[in-house]
Amino acid sequence: MLQDDTHHAALHGRPDDGQIMAGISLYIIYMELMSICENAKKMGAPLPGFVSKVLDTVDATLKEEDVTEAVKKIKELEKEIEELKK
Repeated sequence: MLQDDTHHAALHGRPDDGQIMAGISLYIIYMELMSICENAKKMGAPLPGFVSKVLDTVDATLKEEDVTEAVKKIKELEKEIEELKK
C-alpha cells in the first residue's frame, strides 16, 4: 500500500509522507539551533559575525503575518495528506 501511495504522489509531483516528515524535522532542528544561538547571544556569549547577522535579520523580519501564513500552509498540507490517505 505504501509503495502505491509513494508512486501515486511521485506521478503527480507531490511529496510523499517521508519527504514531508524530513522537511518538518529539518525545520524543527533549524528552529532549535536558532533558539540556542539567540539564548547564547542574550547571555553575552561571543558568536561569529555571520551568526549575529542572521539573528539580527531574523529578529527584524519576523512578523505576525508570516506566522499566520505559515500556519495556514501547514493546515493546507495536512488536508492534502488526509486526502492522499483516502
